[in-house]
Amino acid sequence: MRPLIFPLAALLLSASVALGAPQDPAAVPGDPPSSLGPATDDARVFVDVSISDASRWIEHPKDAGLARAMEMLPARLADLPVELEGEMPPQLALAFGPAVMPIWLRLLEAPKSLRFGGTHLGPALGLAVHETDEEAAARMHEKLVLAAGVMRAMGAEIPEGSVQLRGRSLVVAAGAAPPTPGSTAAARLLEGYELTEEVMADVGAFVDFFRDISAEHDPGEVSAIIEVVERLGIADLRLEIAAGMNEDRRRTAVVAAGLGKTLRASGVLPADGLTAAHLAPVPADATYASVERVNLAAAFDALNGLASAMLEQQGVGSGIDLGDMVKGTTGIDVRDGLLGALGETVGLYVSDTTGGGGLASMVVFMEVVDGDGLADTKETIEELLNALAMGPARGYVSFRTWEDADVEYTTLMFPGVPVPLGLTVAMGERWLVIASTPTAARGAMHHIQSGRPGLASRPEVAAAVATEGRTGVAFLDAAYYARIGYGPTSLMMSALANAVRSPIDAVREPGPVMPTFAKFRDGILPSVGYAEIRGDDLVSVTEGDGSMIVGLAAAAGFVQEYAALFAAPLAAIGAEEISREFGFRF
Repeated sequence: MRPLIFPLAALLLSASVALGAPQDPAAVPGDPPSSLGPATDDARVFVDVSISDASRWIEHPKDAGLARAMEMLPARLADLPVELEGEMPPQLALAFGPAVMPIWLRLLEAPKSLRFGGTHLGPALGLAVHETDEEAAARMHEKLVLAAGVMRAMGAEIPEGSVQLRGRSLVVAAGAAPPTPGSTAAARLLEGYELTEEVMADVGAFVDFFRDISAEHDPGEVSAIIEVVERLGIADLRLEIAAGMNEDRRRTAVVAAGLGKTLRASGVLPADGLTAAHLAPVPADATYASVERVNLAAAFDALNGLASAMLEQQGVGSGIDLGDMVKGTTGIDVRDGLLGALGETVGLYVSDTTGGGGLASMVVFMEVVDGDGLADTKETIEELLNALAMGPARGYVSFRTWEDADVEYTTLMFPGVPVPLGLTVAMGERWLVIASTPTAARGAMHHIQSGRPGLASRPEVAAAVATEGRTGVAFLDAAYYARIGYGPTSLMMSALANAVRSPIDAVREPGPVMPTFAKFRDGILPSVGYAEIRGDDLVSVTEGDGSMIVGLAAAAGFVQEYAALFAAPLAAIGAEEISREFGFRF
């Protein structure tokens, strides 16, 4: 008979299932996890994850119905063994029987800390499940010991003492101690918020581990990957993510340790941060916006160097410059004539001003510092594309240059073919605008020329750029997208309500899960985030509405609004297949 190892695996799986859930040192009771189990001295830590009790996600008043339904989920899962009695294999029936199911459910919903690493002997793991007090932990430990004994009697390979009781925590330590929640720099950026989740991934530890492996085994492919990672400047990167809640807001902090130093050294990030003037091209009625300070020429140099090294490694040649290759082939000077003529501010937004706030109103803008040089490059590009349009495209692709309010516009057209795109480029004295339609481009340039209030006129955005040195700002009008996503989210909540109801327990009734639209839309907070360099680290912090249902609706609305962006590549592939099938070419 095949050895049965499911019960112990279920304990470990309960942590991995919840990796996506949101942890606070105060919310995770128990002795410090670092004292809960021995760690191997040479263990490299790859990933740490800490999560709080799942109920901490849904404490917002608008989530009351959702919290009520989620409280009924364990009872519904406990129904399943009874409903499926006689249909499950004996081993599974025992593992998920009425006496054992509550154990797995508690392990699933309880706060947890997980560490995954590696040593010269192989993988290392540390897991702690935290109970509310020592008494509760002792009761759970006793249940686990009894369950393990029953499973051993059926042939399961479960080592004695594999789950240890330490204070208020149940611990599995195999070469590594569980992490201490709240120990990352990202978690320390959540002052005033209750920590709900925390993740750390150490790229440097992975690189060192695989470097050791490559020395003992096949070094070829592993060494090539390591070299790429090192050239990207992320061989020592440690990524930390932490999120927390307060009464009405959710905050997420991300720290890329060491990445700030790399970006500064390469010149990709300018010394000066964003100001309100850099946000002026974005209308105040934007529904989504992202504005960054970045040196595009320096970014191109970094990627060019990486590509050159990779080509040399592949035996293609040494000292290859992609910029020179493009210039020699097309006459376009990518580095100096194009990217060098652009400034250090780049942004993307959608707004009512440029087309009603949806996909057709999307605009990309870039700062211009050398208008004459950029105009020359633009003319070279147009000549090249016009030659292609009159040749292989047989006239089905063309360009039209026109003027409006002393600004020159160039629009990509598809004569005779109903292509739903009118990509338009407009260049003013200081800003270059690229939009999906001529109307959006005109709206963007008219806003810039008018001097009307920009994105920084919103108080929450103004606060984000009030501090010097911010390298990026992002804004999302959650109320706009949540309104679009309210219907699909209502259907999801109806599905949840039906799922927790029981055919064998008619008393269980979650009631309405979704709040009424009037209550739902009241006081929805926008999401605003910023990025900056702190020491050697690149740090980003985002704050938004604390309601889980509002977040789900806003995400659903965002996907619904921009679904065409994901569908376009598929449509292009389909069009190509149709043209091949019917022999139609244009």
